[in-house]
Amino acid sequence: MVRKSVDTDRRRERKRTYARVLGLTGIALVTSVLLLWILPALLTRHPSSSLTGADRLKAANDVRTTLVQALAAAGLLGGLFYTARTYRLSLRGQEMTRMSQITERYSNCVEQLGDSNLNVRLGAIYAFERLMRDSPDDEPTIVEVLSAFVREANNGESLDPPTGAINAKDSARPETAQWVRPVCAADIQAAMTVLVRRPSHGSGERLNLHRAKLRGLRLEGADLRNATLDEADLSFALLSNANLDNASLWGANLTKTGLDGASLQGAYLARARLQNTSLGYAKLLRRNLATGL
Repeated sequence: MVRKSVDTDRRRERKRTYARVLGLTGIALVTSVLLLWILPALLTRHPSSSLTGADRLKAANDVRTTLVQALAAAGLLGGLFYTARTYRLSLRGQEMTRMSQITERYSNCVEQLGDSNLNVRLGAIYAFERLMRDSPDDEPTIVEVLSAFVREANNGESLDPPTGAINAKDSARPETAQWVRPVCAADIQAAMTVLVRRPSHGSGERLNLHRAKLRGLRLEGADLRNATLDEADLSFALLSNANLDNASLWGANLTKTGLDGASLQGAYLARARLQNTSLGYAKLLRRNLATGL
């Protein structure tokens, strides 16, 4: 519907342009006739008595020559004006076409993001990433859409294959049984990857991931500064060397989360669950210790 509306507007604009050109051409022809034939005769109508008929004719021709030169200059200026206007209309048409295509792409991505097929959802997520780069003005909206998708998703999870077989004797003893790290759902993993590498990455914009189910997420080295992760489930996530400075992790589940080498300076960790959280070489402030660690 958007494309049809744009095409209709462009056809109407072309018709109006053609009508203006025809009207201006007619006016120019009439004006030329008046200037080249009537005006010279009027200007030489009462010559001095000493001028002969040949002199009057020559004077009229001189006037016509001057008028022709003036008309030629006016025609050149008019041609330049028309070319500039045509160029502006062309740029406007191209911009309208581009906006129409972006709108259509955005609508398709939103529709596909809710598809039941995982591959379709993944395609929509990476199409959103390309759209953010093609249309920076739409980036904030796309970030909100992907963030909402992550927050609202059920995040059904699969399991990595075990690193080794567990025999019956060892499986009876919890201290020797091997646990398997959960894997974040593929579409949630993809959406989070796109969000942390968005074009405005590091601009200070807060990602709203309140109560997001990110269990088993892998984002080593990710920049999550200022992110809102209150009550988010980040258990078993791998966030080694991630930047979580000034992130809000109030009540977040960080059970068995890998935060080795991560920066948590200024992060708010009150009521966060930190059972078996790996914090080797993590950068912390004294305030972290007072708010959860």
